Amino acid sequence: MENKIRILGKPIDVEKMEHALSELDMSKKESELRLEIQDIIDNNKLNVKVLCNGNGIVSYKRTIKEYEKYKKAGTLDRLSDHFYKFLTLDCNDIAHYNKLGYIDYYDNDFNLVQKEVIDRTLAPRWKTDVIKILNEIQSKVRVW
Repeated sequence: MENKIRILGKPIDVEKMEHALSELDMSKKESELRLEIQDIIDNNKLNVKVLCNGNGIVSYKRTIKEYEKYKKAGTLDRLSDHFYKFLTLDCNDIAHYNKLGYIDYYDNDFNLVQKEVIDRTLAPRWKTDVIKILNEIQSKVRVW
């Protein structure tokens, strides 16, 4: 079965993404395709939202960069929409209605979010793009 891809973003970025996707084998399993699409987004610095069979694919580079920023600051000050969606949609945390409610719920403490949300997240096997991100985050917090 062919995977269904939908691309959202500026027309120029959508066109670039469509061109890059034309090189991929769309009959692969979604779990394999997600990593390839994630690489295309990251390597071409495209500002697009790509859905594979209705499921969003998360940028690895952007998410790790933002994770490191919040980890270093220790707070959720200026929480980006991208990272908020990662925490709520991909780490399966409740949305608290909006970002401000989320920040307030966790007392603006990123370490609490790390402990209560990120460290406890288990992504489904098919969500390989998220698993790749979580593996990288976990490798940064391991104590040897």
